[in-house]
Amino acid sequence: VAANGSLTKYNLVDQTIDDFQDATGIDTSASSGETLTSGYYSGAAITTTNYSATSTGYQGTIQSYTVPSGLSSLSIEVWGARGGAGANSYKLAATTGTMTNSTGGAGPHGGFGARMKGTFSSPPAAGSTIKILVGQAGTGDNTADHGHGGGGGGTFAMVDHGVSSTAGTTKGVGNSTRYSPLVVAGGGGGASVYSGYSFGQNATPWNAESEVHASTTESATAHNDSYATAYAFTPGTAGSGGGINTSAGDYVAGAGGGFLTNGATTDTTHVDASEGDGGDSFLNGGEGGNSSSGTSNYGNYYGGFGGGAGANLAGAGGGGGYSGGGGGSGLWSSVSKNGGGGGSIINSDYGGSSITATGGATDKQTSPGSEHGYVTLIATTEQDMTLISNATTAEAVPTKGDIVFTYTNGAGTTTLGTDLTAEFSADGGSTWTSMTLGSEGTTGGHNIATAHDVSLTSTSGTSMAYRIKTLNQSASKTTRIQAVSLGWS
Repeated sequence: VAANGSLTKYNLVDQTIDDFQDATGIDTSASSGETLTSGYYSGAAITTTNYSATSTGYQGTIQSYTVPSGLSSLSIEVWGARGGAGANSYKLAATTGTMTNSTGGAGPHGGFGARMKGTFSSPPAAGSTIKILVGQAGTGDNTADHGHGGGGGGTFAMVDHGVSSTAGTTKGVGNSTRYSPLVVAGGGGGASVYSGYSFGQNATPWNAESEVHASTTESATAHNDSYATAYAFTPGTAGSGGGINTSAGDYVAGAGGGFLTNGATTDTTHVDASEGDGGDSFLNGGEGGNSSSGTSNYGNYYGGFGGGAGANLAGAGGGGGYSGGGGGSGLWSSVSKNGGGGGSIINSDYGGSSITATGGATDKQTSPGSEHGYVTLIATTEQDMTLISNATTAEAVPTKGDIVFTYTNGAGTTTLGTDLTAEFSADGGSTWTSMTLGSEGTTGGHNIATAHDVSLTSTSGTSMAYRIKTLNQSASKTTRIQAVSLGWS
């Protein structure tokens, strides 16, 4: 089979050659199941499924995806939700970079969620259920002087093995035998502000660097400032919820929930502005922290669905994730601490490898779900293919046909005549003549299949075309057609 980078289909005297640089040589209306990928045709079907947040605030719904038959490749990209903003009665002055008391301005935003994308070479079996929890943004309060945001929810894609299963993988799963993580993106920490100051970093008036973003590692984000270190929280690790520091500060916000355990909490009544409700773990449903000042009239500080923690008057909630972010704490009159970002994971137990892993601090991109999380799942399934060429007009009515084509095995071993067949037509595809294929070695790593001097048994004519079928295709057997030459005489 000849190839020329400047031409994709050659119409020669008594012969046509196509090396699939594009689809111009294929009758796509008559073919079925075909996908052109980087110069070859196969029976791969690529399906994209997107999931967005089901609500706002601390409650939402876990969604489901059923793994299809013939799955050969699975790619999942997830974004964690952003943490809640601080008080909106302050705005960032464009000229000085300081916060000024100007009603209606924008206060400090919460930290960004992580963005994680992995491909899985050993995806879950057909029929398996993948549970999808899309994290929701933390709620920002708008109280004039004491506004603190809840933590953003983490976004989870988890294999559900069933209630009585013991199949949970060992990748940080601990006591969980029902669920195995595929990919998790942590949510950002909530922002905290007191009288126009957010001490997220260096004890300076709020600036963009004060946000505590989510982590791309399994451990949640540690606090990123040197101010008032006595108020620092404990980030979650190995799938646990985040911790809090109850020995410092008048007000201690809740910590973000992890995969296995809830975030730490000081909220028992939901009516006290000094308390903070921790986010629930994925195993416990992923509800965000439901913190409220109740009768104190200081507003509500909800964490986002996905384990985001609730805030309080002087501290912001930690983000949910594979491991939960710690809860911020502070003093009524002087100290205000942000919540920590949640941790993330791509599970190597399913052959997972990272394509994209960017923490909020380096990515700072709004997810397709805006402030909320988002999931894009791309599944490649293998199916049988019928590949029919466009017709080429012969100069004279032929009586015989020849075919030469190259193919490779994406998976398994293709058997000629069983998994791969060829036919030719002289009447534009109305009737077909079967061709018995034989192997003629390899070229450039591609297998060569041929059939020579095959007598035309279908209707005669001058409208020449070929039909190649790939059969018995599955995740364990995939056949790729690289180039085809059909001749006649």
